[in-house]
Amino acid sequence: QLLQKKMYTCEVSVNVSNFSEQTLTYWFVLTDRAGKTAESKHLSLAVDLTEPEITNEEHYWEQGTEENNKYIYFSLAIDEENFGEVRIYDTSDVRAKWKKICSQLVNGMCTKKVGFNSGHHEVDIEVRDTAGNAIARHISFDVN
Repeated sequence: QLLQKKMYTCEVSVNVSNFSEQTLTYWFVLTDRAGKTAESKHLSLAVDLTEPEITNEEHYWEQGTEENNKYIYFSLAIDEENFGEVRIYDTSDVRAKWKKICSQLVNGMCTKKVGFNSGHHEVDIEVRDTAGNAIARHISFDVN
């Protein structure tokens, strides 16, 4: 007689807010109707609930000089142990999409020169860590 395999799923949600900045080890033990058990691999998870921080909040971007004002110079000092990326979104662009400007920090800095077309620009800046925590800032400027 041919046995029919059935697939089951199980979703687990655990509040880890009391374990911020700690490492948790977790695993699962499954038991079938016959009492046989199977244990999953033991996995470690670093709990990160803190948002990234821009430490030079007042001076993290600058527009080029008059003859070269189509460039924005981003220079973000970021305090984040599990840094993920910095990306921007120009809401003024008719084909707007998120654009990654940094995926690693050099001495705690994300530095990038980005060119923009003529006109008024409304730009969202997002700093994200690998745990999914993020902060956002908004800037606006005009390019001749």
